[in-house]
Amino acid sequence: FSQILHRHGSRSPIVPANGSIICPAVGCGVLNSEGEDMLNNLGALIRTRYDTLNSAFFPSSGYDFTKFYTRSTAVPRTIQSADAFIRGAYADNASTTFPVIFNVPLIDDTVLLSDSFSGLAFFRATDMASILSQLVPLRQSLFTNTVVMQMATELSFCAQDLTACAITMYDPAASFFSTGTLSSYPTVNANYANLKQIALGYFKLIYGYDSTLASDQTRGSPGQPTAQAMLANMNSYIAGTMAYNFIHYSAHDSTVSPLGVTIGDTSDAIMLPPYGQMMVIDLLKDGGAYYVRGIKGAPLQAPGPHTYTTEPLQLGGIDSSGRTYYINGTTDRMPIADFERFVDSTKATSSQGSICAVTTAQLESQGCLANGIPTSSICATYRTNCMQWACSSSSYLDFSNLACVANAGGGSGEDATMSTANAGVMAMCTTLGGMLMGAGAMFAMNVVQKKRQAKLAYNRLQTQP
Repeated sequence: FSQILHRHGSRSPIVPANGSIICPAVGCGVLNSEGEDMLNNLGALIRTRYDTLNSAFFPSSGYDFTKFYTRSTAVPRTIQSADAFIRGAYADNASTTFPVIFNVPLIDDTVLLSDSFSGLAFFRATDMASILSQLVPLRQSLFTNTVVMQMATELSFCAQDLTACAITMYDPAASFFSTGTLSSYPTVNANYANLKQIALGYFKLIYGYDSTLASDQTRGSPGQPTAQAMLANMNSYIAGTMAYNFIHYSAHDSTVSPLGVTIGDTSDAIMLPPYGQMMVIDLLKDGGAYYVRGIKGAPLQAPGPHTYTTEPLQLGGIDSSGRTYYINGTTDRMPIADFERFVDSTKATSSQGSICAVTTAQLESQGCLANGIPTSSICATYRTNCMQWACSSSSYLDFSNLACVANAGGGSGEDATMSTANAGVMAMCTTLGGMLMGAGAMFAMNVVQKKRQAKLAYNRLQTQP
């Protein structure tokens, strides 16, 4: 049983301003032909790897979605990258390959989209000034102020903060490098390696984990939601309840880096993933025991044959005596129990879990505890995925529009999290439903209804001017 997670392939830039000038006619953040080729090559590489190791992974030349599961974020470039990967894996039978790619709405994606991990998202939002100040010495060692402004002029944008400006310019620089057009921006081209260094420093700060910091312990390591999903898949396979033998995730650099931290690989390639960066974790059985091992790799980023270079993925483990160790050799493996202990060692200490570990101060700083509908995506996401803590103790959550509403009765908790209209409908549903279902089934129905209402409310929010 194997799982792969990769970043999407090369794309057009994502910039804070002047996208109509910098991005091609198709727009910003769109997969390009180089990106498609990268993922075609990755699919072919993986097919060759498992055909060599164990033909059971790809028992036939035809694509079989009952054994090969694919999930991407609900973003065009990751969906297209997933499609390119599958077509590369089944290039010998392309005419009959019709990829099945699962995803969920972005606001609900608490497996692959770190923007939906509210604990991490609020940290990035509320600590950004501190993060940027920590990077000032690095920025000053890499660029003069004049050079930063020259690059900004060439790219037609810049944030007011020079450090933020330098970090932001790495994205278009990497995009232009992948399409062979970076030379059109001479100062940016000359400083490309330094832009990579400032971006790496930034990613290490926003996705790093320090077990000695109480704040990090509270929200847990950044890749917990993804790592726990992958562990659940492996345990399901061991239990005989997993129908698939290969699970494929197509996501972002902001998925790869957090996951790397949580599983034990903080190499530069993982902390600042290039286009197409991939991580594979294999589950192996030897006798009656199960083990894990991994590989990682990325394609050539410049135009040309986008050949992948691979190497072992470092995985952390904690043995039964409490000793922490790492494997990173080609033939190394570790017991899955040791790997699971390592991942679990950085779980959030907050009772709200990694996804919802947000402090009152952080919520207040973003205006998320104010009554009314959420005025930002970060608040809407929190209220959708963390309903139990969405509003202050003196308010309830109205599912029709995600608004926090003052509770006239002064109550709090679950009983106070619905409007009068919602309460009437729910009372009738509960009476009728209780005749047909047990308490557990009714609770599940209520949760599903709440999630559905919240998603509809968020969609309405997104269409408001």
